[in-house]
Amino acid sequence: MNIFRLTGDLSHLAAIVILLLKIWKTRSCAELIYIACSYATVYLIYMKFKATYDGNHDTFLV
Repeated sequence: MNIFRLTGDLSHLAAIVILLLKIWKTRSCAELIYIACSYATVYLIYMKFKATYDGNHDTFLV
């Protein structure tokens, strides 16, 4: 695993956790656009473009 990819993944995870904590604390969904974009990204990866996935090039061992 590449250290830069790991750092990027961890920073993305931290950003999502911070966003969820802010929404929980302020009881407001003012950041709804960010959440919608995240769901759209997941949809595109796992539904729309699933056929383009090539497991031979996947280096994540989960």
